[in-house]
Amino acid sequence: MARLALDRGRPAAAWQLVYLLTSFHEVAGHWTERIELCRVACAAASAAGDPAAEAEMLRALGVSYFMTRRLDEAVATNLRALDAVRGDLAGEGHVYNNLGNAYVELRRFGEAVDAFHLAVARAESAGSRLGAALSRRNLGRALVLMGRAAESLDPLTAALTAFVEIGNDRLRAGTLDTLGEAQRDLGRHADALRSFTDALAICSQTGDRWLEWELLLNAGRTHLAAGDPAAAIRCCDRALPVTRAVGDRNGEALALHLLGRAHLAAGDRPAAAEHLDRALAARSRVPDRHEEAAIRADLAAATT
Repeated sequence: MARLALDRGRPAAAWQLVYLLTSFHEVAGHWTERIELCRVACAAASAAGDPAAEAEMLRALGVSYFMTRRLDEAVATNLRALDAVRGDLAGEGHVYNNLGNAYVELRRFGEAVDAFHLAVARAESAGSRLGAALSRRNLGRALVLMGRAAESLDPLTAALTAFVEIGNDRLRAGTLDTLGEAQRDLGRHADALRSFTDALAICSQTGDRWLEWELLLNAGRTHLAAGDPAAAIRCCDRALPVTRAVGDRNGEALALHLLGRAHLAAGDRPAAAEHLDRALAARSRVPDRHEEAAIRADLAAATT
């Protein structure tokens, strides 16, 4: 329909349709399809001579690249979007936040932290409490991944408070997810599992299947860290079909890897090797050298 609108000389209708589907893709996944939609929308906004719309669709395309692990393209597209929104403080905040997310997944953590601080500053200057809270949440996640869980608690707690007061359940669940990761890394396993359980309850109400598999895997990692591989396996077995339902190959690779690690911890080497082999095959479709190295290390432990 978006292509038809563009072909029939109605470019504004084309990009507006893509914009209106944003929430659907955020909750339901199917991000590969979203890439094609956003490409059409970018062309449509350009044809309509609407710079603000083109900036918004570039931002949406950058998110789509990020969600499909096309991270270099995500960075490049967000930098284009940043040029397009210069002078719009709220828009700059959104793009800096998305740019920070891409840097995190590329493990360019210093650049990510800088981008998130810029995102918070721009959002606060624009009076966007939601934007500032989202950037603080993502800053907290970067700090967790950097091994600085204790430092992540302040931005995560501030973000969680804001989302509760704003009434945004979906982002509250996402923040509980990251808070749970920080609690796990600090050895507070019971607190972490409570955070994941509370977030899963929200997901069941909002229908956010994308976050659902992330929460299940984080709960599995926490059970494994607490010395309960059987519980970790149960969480992974629930998460794996969800990753496939939303078409997330990266999530599928992560779930298979964690299943392999959990079976290895349980002493079942054949099952561990089987799942790790499948994880390696899945990872080949969404390359990540760091994750691949971790899978190979676990596979070596399972087969020697």
